[in-house]
Amino acid sequence: MSRKVTVSTIQLPMWKEGETPEEVKEHNIRRIFEMLAVAGVRGSDVAVFGEY
Repeated sequence: MSRKVTVSTIQLPMWKEGETPEEVKEHNIRRIFEMLAVAGVRGSDVAVFGEY
């Protein structure tokens, strides 16, 4: 039995926003959730992130 699966690959930007490591991490996590929401709207079954 075969099944089509929609996969989203997600890459964070190369630049970093924030001055402290905590601010950078907070911004990246916010962006991750935004991108996951987009993947969900597109009907993705799986979302794959690069290294973090």
